[in-house]
Amino acid sequence: MKAAKQINSLVFSILIFALVVLVRPISAAEKPLLIDAHHHSGRTQEWVDDLVKTYRANNAMACVLTRMQDFELVKEAAAKYPDVIIPYGHVTPDDPNAVREIEQFYKAGFYGIKFHSPDKNWDDPKYHQLYRMCEYMGLVMVFHT
Repeated sequence: MKAAKQINSLVFSILIFALVVLVRPISAAEKPLLIDAHHHSGRTQEWVDDLVKTYRANNAMACVLTRMQDFELVKEAAAKYPDVIIPYGHVTPDDPNAVREIEQFYKAGFYGIKFHSPDKNWDDPKYHQLYRMCEYMGLVMVFHT
């Protein structure tokens, strides 16, 4: 499990580096780019507007962890503000809709999935199908521990 965490961390770092290079090249005159790797989605357009205003002023991007109830809001915000919002899904692995939710996040262009609140240990074979699915889709996986 320790090796899996190290690999996941490495993949996450490579993805973030690639996003920075592809989405927003940094010149020497700019402030250092900051990436918030753990930002929970809000529920309103006002939250989006505040996030964009604050993060742009600080040359920052946010990996926004998104539950299904905020899916449309974050999907639209990520399309409108790709220089600020890096969309991630937020999935409970024991939810009967977990596979469907992962597919929906993937099809919408989300970059990763945060798994939260499992009934069993993360290395339980019960969850391997979800991990294989994310790996196949090229989604970064983040685990709440």
